[in-house]
Amino acid sequence: MEAEKSMKWWTNWKERIHGRQGIGFNIIFGVSLFLLIVANLLFPAIERSYALKTDLTKNHIYTLSDSTKKILQELEEDIYIYAVYSPGNEDIRVQSLLEKYGAASPYIHVTSISTEVLQSAEMKAQPAMSEGVVFFNADHSFSHTFAYENFYMTDEEGNQMGWKAEAKITAAIQGIVRGAFCNVRLLTGHGETTEKDLSRFLQMLDIGNFQVSSYDPSADTQPLDAKTDILVIVSPKADLEHNEYETISKFMEEGGRTLLLLDRASFNTKQGTLQIYTTELPSFSKLMADYNIQVNDDLIFSRSVEAMNLRRTSFRATPLMHSVTEQLIKNDQGVVVNEAASLRFLNGGEVKISALLAADARCFAKTLENGVENFTYQSKDMQGTFIVAALAEKDASCLAVITDSLCIGDESLSIPGNRLFFESLINTISPMEPLISVESKELCIPGIPRSGGAAQMLIMIGGLLVLPFVVLYVGMRMKSGKWRK
Repeated sequence: MEAEKSMKWWTNWKERIHGRQGIGFNIIFGVSLFLLIVANLLFPAIERSYALKTDLTKNHIYTLSDSTKKILQELEEDIYIYAVYSPGNEDIRVQSLLEKYGAASPYIHVTSISTEVLQSAEMKAQPAMSEGVVFFNADHSFSHTFAYENFYMTDEEGNQMGWKAEAKITAAIQGIVRGAFCNVRLLTGHGETTEKDLSRFLQMLDIGNFQVSSYDPSADTQPLDAKTDILVIVSPKADLEHNEYETISKFMEEGGRTLLLLDRASFNTKQGTLQIYTTELPSFSKLMADYNIQVNDDLIFSRSVEAMNLRRTSFRATPLMHSVTEQLIKNDQGVVVNEAASLRFLNGGEVKISALLAADARCFAKTLENGVENFTYQSKDMQGTFIVAALAEKDASCLAVITDSLCIGDESLSIPGNRLFFESLINTISPMEPLISVESKELCIPGIPRSGGAAQMLIMIGGLLVLPFVVLYVGMRMKSGKWRK
């Protein structure tokens, strides 16, 4: 009797213990599940606000450079950035990087917005775009836009191979802060070299964060602005009209900056023939004469195999001492020029002229008055040295003249010395301080963004923590017999 009573007491005690444990495990499981749900709801918002994503990409395309961080830390005014999209066409890469900017500075305000909402918003500077990223100053009176494709480098087939979003976004923020962007205006309407033949030059300008657009003085509704624009003229074949000359001359008088590349001749590599240009360009000549520069009616040849590049009219020009050529001289690099004429400096006026490139004493020049009969040196030919590139400065304006346009072409700009020369020259004649240039990054797997979110990681960790409790809970319930059939 006492044994049965004792056994019954023991059974009741175990049931109470198991019941208490069951209640305890129920509480632990419920609280853990509740916290996991709360984390799942709250942390995506926290993640967007503080950019807590872990950059798992090989080249860290979502990681801001030290240069960008420094600029963001120095901000003292609000910048509003809108990632504009149409439903289903969001660019996850760009949005993820923009979140990093928003988290790095309290002055950066990032918002994802649909095209319809942006177009319906009342803004002082209404951007004309359907998709891309729009940057505004504090009162939305000044804006700058990029299409999403501007953030990528592509191959010939259009595949995304490189990532330059940080360079573009940081430069846009700088431009918004100072209220202006430096523009390169390519003169058109006079038989100039087309943009498709200047792709490397345009790419160089893009990397330098210059805004490039064409300029036709007879039709363009956006006039040249001496405070922000560089006028680039590449191999015109027809002269300026009088009113066009007056427009450009006024631009220069106001402190404008111009790069002029003129050709006296061109060489057809397929046919092996030399074409001499006989069309007079008096307005362009007058523009140069205003800065005491004249292009001689001659053509320079090289007598040295060491200086020659493929043909006698293509040779390595020597950089002369100047801030533009300082790095070239330091690196012992030259600039390859083709079918170049010599320059003559005139007297008069308060103009400072600096010679930049020269054909050395191993070269000779033939006059073009009666054409060129052969490429060999004759006693009547002039001997070097000859100036082929110069920079003239008058008051706040400047004019750079180079007697060859091929040196800026795609093939020539693949030569390190040529690229370095034009990078330095453009930055020197720029009316504004160059914007920061952030190095582009390679996309290892084009089209596939890879980034780990903090919220997802937290949920995964939380799941791993809760799982043991679930297993233990189920085990105790089964042991207690509650789930036994």
